[in-house]
Amino acid sequence: MAAPDKKEIELIEKFRENLLNLDLCDEALSDVNLVRWLRARNHVLKDAETMFRDYLKWFDEVDLESIFKHEIPEEVSDIFKQPICGLDYDGCPITLLSFGQINLVKLMKEHKELTNLYGIQVLERNSHLVREMMTRQNNDKFIQISTIADGEGLCWSHFTSADAIQCIVTHSSTFEAYYPETASKIIVINAPRAFTLLWNIVKPFVSQKTLEKFQIYGKDRVQWQEAIFKLAPKESLPKKYGGILPDDVDILPKCHECVPKKRGSY
Repeated sequence: MAAPDKKEIELIEKFRENLLNLDLCDEALSDVNLVRWLRARNHVLKDAETMFRDYLKWFDEVDLESIFKHEIPEEVSDIFKQPICGLDYDGCPITLLSFGQINLVKLMKEHKELTNLYGIQVLERNSHLVREMMTRQNNDKFIQISTIADGEGLCWSHFTSADAIQCIVTHSSTFEAYYPETASKIIVINAPRAFTLLWNIVKPFVSQKTLEKFQIYGKDRVQWQEAIFKLAPKESLPKKYGGILPDDVDILPKCHECVPKKRGSY
């Protein structure tokens, strides 16, 4: 994500002044953090501030600082994991989501609360990586995340229950409302017919800005392979997607190794 321009810097200064009474850390009040909320609300300061304050309320409600204290059983974490394989051409981490293999109906029936918690842990694990990378690079650009989402194996029965649909809605809404401008590109591959229904569930809870970051492909490997090679070099991709890395590659730490972020920070 590009560094703030001159006009954005002026808005950020006003934004920061409006938040000084909240006793937030320097990272929360940094230019690179506040510009995300401004861009997510098309530079309307009042709307950006409302969005940010809503995020702080949610942070307290879910006790985000303690989110990694919850132990997640392997039958949830192994299925619902999102490994990071490498960096794309823009220097963004690439997360791999095999959503077609997730039987959300089964997970919600057996581990409803923990499945919802693990969804937040994954988002926070990605945030942990972004913070680590930004600390090492010490620059004024916010690092976003690209995603390769594989729909191979998806069928209607995986997500057509009330609890499963509610989980999808909640996760989509959480990502959109509390992790603004964190997505760089999202390439969906091997999307079967069942994806149309899933996509129609997700779309109403995602902004137009985020929707424009999606590229959706069916099972034509030639088409989606070309899109993936435009995203990243073979050195950053697992073999199953045309790269040279092992298919089980994951450069991210386990959730229990992540450092919780401070209130309001990225």
